[in-house]
Amino acid sequence: MVRTAVLALVLLLGGPALLAAPIDGRSAERWVAQPGWSPGRAADVYGLRGQGEWLEFWAEGKGRLMTWTLRPTTEELAHEPRYLLFTYRAFNLDNTVENYVLSVRDGSPSWRQYVSATDLVTDGQAHTVAIDLFSYRPPEPINWFALRIAPASDARGRLLARITFADTLPPGVTARTAPPIEPRTQRIEVEKVSWNPSPHFTPRPPTQHEMTPTPAGIRFRMSGYNRSMRWSASAPEGLDLGAMPYVSIRYRARGRFGPFGYALHISAAGTQGEKLGESVMEPGDVEDEGAWHVFRRQLPFAGTAQSLIIGIDSLSPDAEIEMDYIEFSSVPPADPISQVVEYERRPGPWPRGKDGLTTVALPRAAVPPNIYMIPRMGIGAWFDTMHITVDGIPFEVPDKVSAMPATGTAAEDSVTVDLPRGTTEALILLAAAFPRGEMFGTNWSRPTPLRLLSEPGRVVLEFIYADGTSDQMLPVHAAKKTYGIGRGIAVYAARPSPGKTPVRLALHDRMRNACFGILGVTANTGKPRVPEPARAQVWYPPVKKPPLSDATFSFRTEGGLTWRAIESPMLGGSVSLAESPVFLMKLGEKEIPSSRWRVQSVQENAGETRITSTYEEAGVALRAVLVARREERNSVRLSLELVNEGTNPVTGTLFFPYVSGLKIGSVDETWYFVARRGGVIHHVPCAWRDEIGEKHPLQVDGFFNPRIGAGICFLPRDTEERFRWYRVEKDESGGTYALEFLPETVQPKRGWSSVPVVVAVVPGDWKDQFNTYLKWVKTWHKPTVPRKQWFREVFAFAPGDPTSNMSLPVEQRIDFVSKARRFKDVIGVCDYVHLFGWAKTEEYGHWGDYDHYDAIGGRERFVQEVRRIQETGTPLGLYLDGYLVSTRSLKPTQEEREKWAVRQADGKMLYHTSYVAHSMCPYVPEWRDYLTKVYQRVAAEVKPDGMYLDEFGKSMVSRICYSAEHGHPVPMGMAPGEGILSRQVREAIPPEIATYCEFVPSDVMTQHLDGGFGHVALDGHRDAGDPVAPHYVNLHRFAFPDFKTFELIYYVPQTNGNWYLLKYPFFNGDGYYLTSVLFSSDEHAQGFYRSVFRVQHEHKDAFTADDVEPLVTTRQPGLFANRFSTPKKTVWTLLNTNHRTLRGHLMTVPHRPGARYYDAWNQRPITANVRGDVAELVFDIGPREVGCIVQQ
Repeated sequence: MVRTAVLALVLLLGGPALLAAPIDGRSAERWVAQPGWSPGRAADVYGLRGQGEWLEFWAEGKGRLMTWTLRPTTEELAHEPRYLLFTYRAFNLDNTVENYVLSVRDGSPSWRQYVSATDLVTDGQAHTVAIDLFSYRPPEPINWFALRIAPASDARGRLLARITFADTLPPGVTARTAPPIEPRTQRIEVEKVSWNPSPHFTPRPPTQHEMTPTPAGIRFRMSGYNRSMRWSASAPEGLDLGAMPYVSIRYRARGRFGPFGYALHISAAGTQGEKLGESVMEPGDVEDEGAWHVFRRQLPFAGTAQSLIIGIDSLSPDAEIEMDYIEFSSVPPADPISQVVEYERRPGPWPRGKDGLTTVALPRAAVPPNIYMIPRMGIGAWFDTMHITVDGIPFEVPDKVSAMPATGTAAEDSVTVDLPRGTTEALILLAAAFPRGEMFGTNWSRPTPLRLLSEPGRVVLEFIYADGTSDQMLPVHAAKKTYGIGRGIAVYAARPSPGKTPVRLALHDRMRNACFGILGVTANTGKPRVPEPARAQVWYPPVKKPPLSDATFSFRTEGGLTWRAIESPMLGGSVSLAESPVFLMKLGEKEIPSSRWRVQSVQENAGETRITSTYEEAGVALRAVLVARREERNSVRLSLELVNEGTNPVTGTLFFPYVSGLKIGSVDETWYFVARRGGVIHHVPCAWRDEIGEKHPLQVDGFFNPRIGAGICFLPRDTEERFRWYRVEKDESGGTYALEFLPETVQPKRGWSSVPVVVAVVPGDWKDQFNTYLKWVKTWHKPTVPRKQWFREVFAFAPGDPTSNMSLPVEQRIDFVSKARRFKDVIGVCDYVHLFGWAKTEEYGHWGDYDHYDAIGGRERFVQEVRRIQETGTPLGLYLDGYLVSTRSLKPTQEEREKWAVRQADGKMLYHTSYVAHSMCPYVPEWRDYLTKVYQRVAAEVKPDGMYLDEFGKSMVSRICYSAEHGHPVPMGMAPGEGILSRQVREAIPPEIATYCEFVPSDVMTQHLDGGFGHVALDGHRDAGDPVAPHYVNLHRFAFPDFKTFELIYYVPQTNGNWYLLKYPFFNGDGYYLTSVLFSSDEHAQGFYRSVFRVQHEHKDAFTADDVEPLVTTRQPGLFANRFSTPKKTVWTLLNTNHRTLRGHLMTVPHRPGARYYDAWNQRPITANVRGDVAELVFDIGPREVGCIVQQ
């Protein structure tokens, strides 16, 4: 029945022919040779050229192969026609072996082969192979072609080819269709499976978990923010995933899932017995608003299923998923629309204006219609009436699929609907088909789930008003209660701006792999039917600060040591902390808070309190001395000496200081300020554990109450960069702050490591706490060598690798001038070229020696090319690594490596399989000396403008060293070791050479480097940080404006709106780490880069200024602004995180006499109403967009 319904839709959707632009000789320059795709068999002599209507591919050598690839354009895929026509003439090509000639990527798990070598007729005559694409059910439009030829002899083999798409077949041509597949299904009723709770499958099991039968199936539930739970079961015997590769899961969920893990994992045995497995349903796939959904996916592997694992990875205090069934099928499933949309049938049209609602006439459908949309949505039979009601809202739907106005999948289209006068809310029944995942960020290997389109670069609505103005916005998904468009059919709502008269509503599809159909629009002239989503905004009215006054910090010593209270008029009285320990010791799994220690003495002397306490149990004897010394009138400096007084070594983990249950006013009024990556300022529940370095580079965190106008902050006083974790949490009891140190095995009479921490009561909000930290930083922070203005003016940072494709001639691989020119041609600028792989060779590997120039034409030739690009005014930098030594490297020697290597807990050298290299320990003086001399030598030989320390800045936990031979405590984190080595390198090479590392380092380490690669936006997004830090502000950049950050975000092509994270570096005034995928990005992403670099270069004086301020005050929640000032100019970068256009008086700023105001992003003046010494700025900014205003 399902297959019949789908075929019926195909007949309905038939339309007139429309040819797309042919892929012929005009596309020759866009094809990319891929010799690396045939290792050991690639032809040495090959070529491609355009011959009018033909593309001529050729290669020489029997048994050799050559492959070319092409990304088709929108014009070549226009309207995504049904048929692919491959017309060719073949000469001397091998058609006796199975090998593809034409394969495509279309969203399927692997390449789809359409034309094989055995299909070729090698008579030199023209032949056409036609493919019925629709019969193959491609999940997406074709996005990549691969064409391969193999000569039949040593002579030249040639293929003249042309590819076209069409809706009808040429006369006499029969299309090849997908092989018929017998329908077959196997449904697993979840309640009939024996599930085993498996908390040990995860490193962070939940505080509670349960599995409860329901009428539909089983509800799996767990408690614990940022924790995970698993339930495992054996798969039904003989479940053949190869025969039934399509999986459907009916479920409903509540809570926030992510950011990593899975909701369903399937393991299988392959045909050869190999172990296979896949996270079939990821947290990002889970719709969590509590409604029933069916998730579908094609499995990427075949085999016999062995086990099923259901998982919850929670980003909320509680999370649950109820599963009805898991079904496997041999063909893509399709359900009648009555099972997709819950609707009621009405007997006739809705009376105009009844209950304030009027159904709107839809425009005519496009010709030809989109034949792929409904099958991709898994929908079979259509509505059986035009008059329906969904969620209490009447709609008039098209009587057939072909009448539905919809956008095309492969093109960017718009659909516009006329609205009646008086519309205050547009209610839309919308269908959306888009990929379940996309390449995103730096992840080439697997798609990132995509379940909600909430960025205007993908799809956006626009109200056009009677006065000629318009507003753009993302609609509200009524069921999900959030902004954005989800997959499938749902009701959406959008409201025009108050006081405006909308006359039309337009839907703009900006994706080339998605499509949207309007099934119905109803205009509401009464009260809104769909509420705006409730969101906890990162916004509060300006804080009224109390005057600075005294603060007291007291402790309880009866029955153990705890905090008592922090008191100050600034806080409106006392903040009670009577239940909180001051420190905590963890011995194995046993926690010993200071409240369980016995206080032996309390000594008061000249503003200092010393509290000595002891703990004795089961052969363990510990003594702790807490020193609380008055720092300033509003602060106290805490330090702790904790000693092993026993006769045996003790292994323990110290948490100091420790504060819990902190409330300033009510719990809900208590905001936190966490100076982690992305600067978090919020008041919703949270929990972070970040190691020193890139994850938490600044020594300040705090809590505050905007209503009271004051807060309490914690300021470690550490200029030696001791390794630790920063722990900041908030739950229903209040805020928690602690520093967690590495577990140490301490000998008798020795002590555990810690750092002093100042606790201060600060009037104001988070920014005053931030400024308190900066005031301290200025007392000690000094760059090892002067900063370089030219390096601060680098915004477009372009890496390259002259050894990544050794099949290219060396002249091309080391032509750095052409590389820079290519960036300039596409985005208008290339400020710096950074070279990876310059010292890499097959014989000696990548790391260690750094003195092999053979792969890049020899040292002299390489240096000539470096000079050539430097003479054009483009600086060039070289890659080196601070840790790695390849196993094939000649230096250091094997004996030296064994002495110098990072040692794991089991005593083995830390080995990286993917790198074929070991990590050296930066605490070993001999390694530091060796690597420093390498930097000196390379600096002298090549004279680069910059030198890089790869893998430094993060203090990776995976590199903690357990060697007892290196002279450091055991275990030892990589802070301060990375900083020690960075300083040694910095002092050894010429000061005019810039040094930079892979991650933005801690405040202490920034003294020894000029810059680093940032991951604020990418990692913030991966950590699901948007709800708590939608601005992704780079606080490090504002704390140290002379330290240059290049944000690294994308290793994949930026297309179909996946490039929205590019907005955040501009907002922060940062540079961009660019890669060559930029060249295969779409014109929208490239255009954004051009706008960014135009503004940054025009105002480089402001973007390299020291007078900067993050998150200045705006008048609108969700609108953020950063300030960059020189004596004569101020630049504000803007970020509208709201989902609709903002307009009007949005900012009030200090006014300079005679100053003018200009919208630098849109290149237009703005209105500034000057009132005394302030200016009221009137402007507009689109939804989820950036802006830039200049005062000059």
